Amino acid sequence: MAPMAPSDDSRSKDGKMTEELGVEFVCCVTQSLFRSRKSLRDTTFENCLKSSKNWLRRTLESAVVRQAIGGNPQQWVDINQVFYLAIPALEVQSIPSDANVTSGATTSSALMTLNYDTLMKDLERLNDILLIARNCLATTQRAQNLAGESLLDQQVLKLIDLCVRVTARGYDGETPSRAEQPWANVIGACESSIVTG
Repeated sequence: MAPMAPSDDSRSKDGKMTEELGVEFVCCVTQSLFRSRKSLRDTTFENCLKSSKNWLRRTLESAVVRQAIGGNPQQWVDINQVFYLAIPALEVQSIPSDANVTSGATTSSALMTLNYDTLMKDLERLNDILLIARNCLATTQRAQNLAGESLLDQQVLKLIDLCVRVTARGYDGETPSRAEQPWANVIGACESSIVTG
């Protein structure tokens, strides 16, 4: 049985469905986060994380929601843009380079420990958005074509590549150390992103 079409009263003044607006909000706020962490209040970023979990749940439960999001070309462009902005930010937080040596962290483990709180939340945000996208891809060929046209697959490959580079480095700090558990948690979150991607 085909899912019911949404009624006209579920559309905003500009013709977008509630589902489209919800994911648009999540993508816009997340893009803002990766452009500048000081662009919005922390409570806004926390509310966005809660909202992404709500939309993840709704895309799991409702074919109508998946089709509304998956059938909108702008949604795929917005999701692609999230990953485009996020991947360099994740790299700076997890892989030492000459550019971020000023933080005092010269090893991957030390850098990940230094950025642990933001790194874990960032990986959680991206994993939620990746799961929303994956759920929407399962609806129609149109959603798959739109995702392909947005080049989201290239961003997902970049995310997987980064996560593989992070997980392949191994712990390079002193053992036992307080830094070992945060490092292990980040590695676990990266492995989850690899599986999701």
